[in-house]
Amino acid sequence: MAERNLAQATDIGRRSQEQMRSLMGASTRAYRDMSEFSRGDVDALMQTSARLAKGMQDMSWEMMQYTQDSLRMSMKAANSMMTCRSVEDFVQVQRDFLRDSVDTFLQEGARLLELSGSVANEAVSPLNERSQTGPRH
Repeated sequence: MAERNLAQATDIGRRSQEQMRSLMGASTRAYRDMSEFSRGDVDALMQTSARLAKGMQDMSWEMMQYTQDSLRMSMKAANSMMTCRSVEDFVQVQRDFLRDSVDTFLQEGARLLELSGSVANEAVSPLNERSQTGPRH
């Protein structure tokens, strides 16, 4: 009877050990899957942040260029106004300056709108790809 009880205890111990190994393996797999999922999310966020930062840098550069061009155009108009010999010449310089300023503003506005749209699309693409692929890489 002692041998049978010892065999049962050994059997129970072995089954408990197998269940524990199985449970530990399942939790390890779950943790690994969760870390893979989280790592993918973090990677997507990092890519989005980097693309957004690059896009903002490009837009800032574009605005700086526009500001410089606008300043050059203003200086040129001011110099032209100083050399005017008549009121008609002065009005014509102002008219040309206003027309050129509005044209440049509209072109730059369209350029910035186009650039901001492409920056936004490019920046969110890693998040879109991540949402479509789900938890697996």
